[in-house]
Amino acid sequence: MTRLSRIHPYPAMIADDLAMELGRQFVKPGQRVLDPFCGTGRTLLAAAEFGAECVGLDINPLATFLTCAKSGNPRVDVLENFLLNAPARFNDLTVPVRDLEFGRKVEWFSRASKIELSALINWINESNLDSDELKIVAALLSATAREVSYCRQDGWKLHRISPKARKRLSASAGEVFKRRLRVALRDLTNAKRPSGSFRIITGDARNLCHLLGPDEQHQGVDLVITSPPYGDSRTTVQYGAMSGLCLGVLRHLHRLNIDVITGGEIDRRCLGGAPLEDSRSKRDPFFCRSCYWYGGLENPCLKLVRRFLEDIELSCREISKVLRRGGRAVFIVARRSIGGWRLKLDRFLIDTLTRWHLLFEGMCIREISGKIVPLQINKQGHAKTKQPLSSRVATMRAEYVMAFRKA
Repeated sequence: MTRLSRIHPYPAMIADDLAMELGRQFVKPGQRVLDPFCGTGRTLLAAAEFGAECVGLDINPLATFLTCAKSGNPRVDVLENFLLNAPARFNDLTVPVRDLEFGRKVEWFSRASKIELSALINWINESNLDSDELKIVAALLSATAREVSYCRQDGWKLHRISPKARKRLSASAGEVFKRRLRVALRDLTNAKRPSGSFRIITGDARNLCHLLGPDEQHQGVDLVITSPPYGDSRTTVQYGAMSGLCLGVLRHLHRLNIDVITGGEIDRRCLGGAPLEDSRSKRDPFFCRSCYWYGGLENPCLKLVRRFLEDIELSCREISKVLRRGGRAVFIVARRSIGGWRLKLDRFLIDTLTRWHLLFEGMCIREISGKIVPLQINKQGHAKTKQPLSSRVATMRAEYVMAFRKA
């Protein structure tokens, strides 16, 4: 298990065992390892276990913040004292109730949760923690916020629980936070900070060369290990919606260096989120090949697929530029269903990276275990009505681990 793996329920994280296995197989001490879609940094933490110099990039400020928290060096004794001195209850009515629903039109927290979360924020601000300890505490607070919100806990898309369930919700933010902090302390005690180094950047993989700077470009990257998004943010796991919920709470913590933006803005910045009029696909037949997606020209999702593939192609071009000659790139992808048809992202990556002088070395298929979504869904989205099997499509069942080498 990678370090502090359970600190936050961020969506669509690469499996811990896969991250560690890829580290064992591909990483050598002293190598420069890049993940341009790092999420919460599991691939980087695994690579650092084997002595790599790691650079992580993600466009979502919550993701890069969580990676920084997990890769820091917090003092266990300070966090233990912090927990020991925690108030017995966080229902202090004298603390002003914060605006936790940044940029949202509907409520996501009960009155009781708002009071407790506000008291937690006040206590953390008064504790004057140092940077690494504050990052751990803030990461746990954001995870607590999601757990005590009206968000459904059995999936990653930001859907509210039913009105009846909202009335019955009785989770205590204070107790949830303490439980999560105890788990984090056990993890920190059992797993020391990896020997490798970390540099974490909030930025766009489509602008990778500029973000890395001339020195890193000149030296080149020895190894890329990454799991890019399998589709645009709005129609997959809603990175923006979930992240915006957490950021709306974290923005009230003092001395926390984090870029607070709305969920809608995060989705717009993610791959496939640009306005449709910016699409280049009408002029470039490469994106129109049906071998990647058989949805057809009349399918309303065609523009979404094209736009997403354009952004993946731009990211691959940047990755090829920073990868040194002889360096390797390992991609973990899956075939998600869009508009009723699977997007064969693995085939698209082979064709795309080949165009940018990366040789395809091979691929293994890995079954996705522990799925929390159905193996089949109705392609019209009617979850509560009985539909014939012909109207159903399979969700992602396997991951494709693909290896390339730069010629």
